[in-house]
Parts: sequence; C-alpha cells; structure tokens
Amino acid sequence: MTILLEFPLPDEVLVSVAAAYVTNDEVHDVAAFCRRLFGDGIGMPVAIVTNLRHVEVETRRTWGMTAAEIRDRLTLFPYYAAFWSKAKVDFVAGVCIQEPDRETLNGPIPWSANALGTCVYGLGIRYCKACWYQDDAEGIRRYWRRAHQLPGVVTCHVHGCALTSAGAGAKGMFTARRPRTDTLLETPGSPFQRAARHEVSVLSAAILKDGAAALRFGDSRERLDCLRSLGYGASNRNLIDEDRLIHDVIHAFGKNYLELVHLVPKAPRSWLYACVCGGRGQRKKSLPIVLMDVFLSTLVRRMEASPGPLCPGAESQDDLQHRLLISDALDDRFHCLCSCGHSFLFEEDARGQNRRLEPTSAGPDFARAAAILDEKGWPRETIARVFGVSERSLAHWMRFRAEASVRKVCLERARLLVRWIELVHRCGGTDGALAENGRLWRSVRSLWASLPQDLTPLDCRD
Repeated sequence: MTILLEFPLPDEVLVSVAAAYVTNDEVHDVAAFCRRLFGDGIGMPVAIVTNLRHVEVETRRTWGMTAAEIRDRLTLFPYYAAFWSKAKVDFVAGVCIQEPDRETLNGPIPWSANALGTCVYGLGIRYCKACWYQDDAEGIRRYWRRAHQLPGVVTCHVHGCALTSAGAGAKGMFTARRPRTDTLLETPGSPFQRAARHEVSVLSAAILKDGAAALRFGDSRERLDCLRSLGYGASNRNLIDEDRLIHDVIHAFGKNYLELVHLVPKAPRSWLYACVCGGRGQRKKSLPIVLMDVFLSTLVRRMEASPGPLCPGAESQDDLQHRLLISDALDDRFHCLCSCGHSFLFEEDARGQNRRLEPTSAGPDFARAAAILDEKGWPRETIARVFGVSERSLAHWMRFRAEASVRKVCLERARLLVRWIELVHRCGGTDGALAENGRLWRSVRSLWASLPQDLTPLDCRD
C-alpha cells in the first residue's frame, strides 16, 4: 500500500508524507502501516530516522529515491551533521541507512534523539499558518517543513511569524480524527528580542541547507576571540566575563524564550562558557552554538554600523539605557563609561575598521564607589555630578551593576576612590585636595586611566 505515497514536497519532513497518506487515504490500521513503511520496532522519529533502506524499498516505485537521498532530503540529518566530527557523521549516516542491529542498540551508544544531540527541546512538531495558507493558495496539500522542526525554532524563517506546535511527537499526528489542541509558540518579548529569535530561525534553515558554512563563528576559538574583541574579556583568570555575558544574552533573546527551549544560562560554567571555553571531548550541542552565533553576528554588525563606540549591551546607538561618557585615553584610544556600569577602551584602525573593546575596572569600581557614597547619605544629585552622569543614569547604573561588583579587590579600589572624593569635597576642589594629599592622588591616578573631570586636578587633565 505504501507505493501510493505522494512524492515529498520541498523541505518536507518524512513523517509529514506518511501522515498525509494516513489522513487522505483514511488508513484505519495505522500501526500496521507504520510497520510496513518504517519497519518493525523503528518508530517514527522526526529528526534522525534509522532503517531507511527499508523505506527505500517500500517507496521505490513512486519516489525512486535512494536511502541516502531520503536521509538528506526528508530528515534533519544534514542540520545535525554540521555540528559533528567527520567520524560521527560517517557513522550516523551509515546507521540511518541500515537498521542498527540489536548489539548496537544494547551497546554503549544508545541511538536515541538525546544521545545524538538531536533533542527538539519539547517544542513538538511545528508549522506556520502563513505557509499553510500559501499551500492552499497554490493548490498543494499542507505539509510540515523540516526547517520548522529544528531546535529552538519558534518563528517561520520565511514569514517571520510565530509557529504553532501541533504536539510533542509524531505518533499523535497519525490519528486523523482525534481533535488536536495546537499551541501558538509566541512568547513575550520586545521587537529587539523577536528579531533575534527570527535570526535563529533564518540561521538554522541556512545550516540545514548549507551545513557548517552558514555559521559565521563555527569554532570555539573564533567565538572566544570575537567575545574578547567585543569587550567581554575578564581581568581575572576567567577567559570571559560570564556574568555580564549572561545578562546580555538573556536581554538579547528574552528570558521567556530561553525558558521555552530550556537554555537559560546560569553561572558559573553556563552553556555560554562551554561554547567558548569548553574542553575537548565535550559533546557539541547545536542550539547553544546557533544562539551564540546569532548573538555575536548581530553584535558585530551593530558595532560595525555604529559611527562611534557602542556598549555591547545596547540595542542601538540611541539606546537610552546605555549612554556613554567618552574621554581620551593613551595610544589614540577612547575610554568609555556606560550608564549601565560597563567601562571599556575603544580603538579602531586608521580606516575606521577592526574595532575592539577592552574592558576596564573603572565601571564596576565607580558604581561600587557611588553605592558607598549613597549608603553614607550623600544626595543622589551630588553623586551624579561627581561622576558626570544624570541622576536617571546613576539610578540605572547602581541598580544593575553596583550589587554585582562585591569582589574584595573592587571594594578596596572603590573605598580608595571614595576617600579621594570626600577629600575633594572637604577641600572645595581637586587642586586643594592635591595640595593636601598628593600621595592619595597618585594612588588614585595609578588605578584608573580616565577619571571624571570633577575628580581630576586641573594640571593633570589631558
């Protein structure tokens, strides 16, 4: 009976063709049909399908496709192969074509979706209503696209609208008469976050088509170098500032979406750290790499398009939550202090390219010093004037960064800066403070390359 299966449509997943046959031909013994098409005990997986040699035999008269062609055209194997080593790709490719023997199934490698790193994170089989309306307009049957079934994909890569989940697995899709309760995968988020989620769908579809070549940062070392150039380096022994990176990634995609795909990063050693600093032998999971590639690519494009320095956490050059105070630094660089508490040195080559951000301790130190002054009862307007920021920026600065900078060294530097600020106000200005305690000024000046003008003696200003 399987010789009557319709020829697969472009980018159609294998179970979609089978489900269409069950529905249109009113198959009553679905279990017998599945055994005939997929073979005994194989099941109906969406991502990686085994025993495709059997499917080839059953569909030969209508499709004329080899098992390898079915694997590459009707399953998600090409997508996952982009993240595997050549040895694993070759081995899994062979497993897909031939039914794995019982020794393999019971051996040390359980060939399940999770073991292969092909988990769909509970999103179920997904479809786009706009795509289905387009199918109706073109007079073809509605079908499930492969690109919609990829990990982390909740929007259509073509139309940009939210996908609808038809269920948690393929088995229920073969029950034609049972009413389904479909779920719209639309999670709350800003336009900025919705755009990032759509980029995940676009990149995932490109990987399915072109493999690893679609990734801009396919190697962990490339991702680490890019993070450092974007100012996510760390001054301690850690390779990246994981706390700030986690904050910005959650802001980029939205916590609701990351919870939906079970990838909310949590320090220490989150999946973000594993993406850039993981050791050899770690299993490479596809979705974390895709999310990191989207995050980095978007940030690089944003920084390249900006006419000047830009805080990595900013959504755009005009983001009111990330206003920069820019001052001159050594070697033709600029020191930037953001209202979010992040500080960095900005440099670019003579042609305005190859921009790099180098984080400094000034942001956390200043924020902690401001918090100490606030605890001592200083008026907020006075603290804002000392550091050259608005009261609104100071409130944002302290709320998001001061509590995160409780390291002992940071606290010691902040207390030293507070001593200098109190001396400046007691002496009525920086020149008087310098005359009274030049040694304290030299200690302060040695720690921070750039201080607000209200804290710098006139003779020491650039």
